[in-house]
Amino acid sequence: MPTYALDFEVLAKILSPILVALAGGIWRYYFRERSRLIYYFVHSASLPLPPSAVPGVQAVHTHAVVVRNVGNKTATKVRIAHEVLPESYRIYPMVHYTVEKGLGSGAEIVLPTLVPNEQVQITYLYFPPTFWHHVGCYVKSEEGLGRQINMLPSPPVPKPVLTLLWLLIFLGATTVVYWTFHLVALALKF
Repeated sequence: MPTYALDFEVLAKILSPILVALAGGIWRYYFRERSRLIYYFVHSASLPLPPSAVPGVQAVHTHAVVVRNVGNKTATKVRIAHEVLPESYRIYPMVHYTVEKGLGSGAEIVLPTLVPNEQVQITYLYFPPTFWHHVGCYVKSEEGLGRQINMLPSPPVPKPVLTLLWLLIFLGATTVVYWTFHLVALALKF
């Protein structure tokens, strides 16, 4: 019966892209197929009032927060917590929500669901001595905590550039796996 020598070079070239594709699929399944909440401040401002507007009040404060589901699944029971919930606030777009009062002046705005890529903006209006950091605390849902991000306006990346970047990432990962196989084979004297 003839014996066949296992050519490591051929084995590494065949297995490298297969392992990278398999690892990418596992990564996508475990880390991307879920709801992911992010929130960020759009603006914060203090506007002076003329003395005749409201006696004894020299300024009015305002800020806005955007809450967005960037995941691939619907976020349920999204809670936006507040140390102090001002009386004047607006949620855009108009969505169904409830307010659950907490201890003291704290409260949570509860959105029943936030579907993938849906976002809501909450704009607050309040007077001193309350400031923006007194108003908001955290964002969470039944799936987990939201993550606060610092937002910088930037243009979207064109689709051909994204496709090229993912192709280069795949080729780079395949090369790393191939050389790992190669170095392990040298170490074991395959």
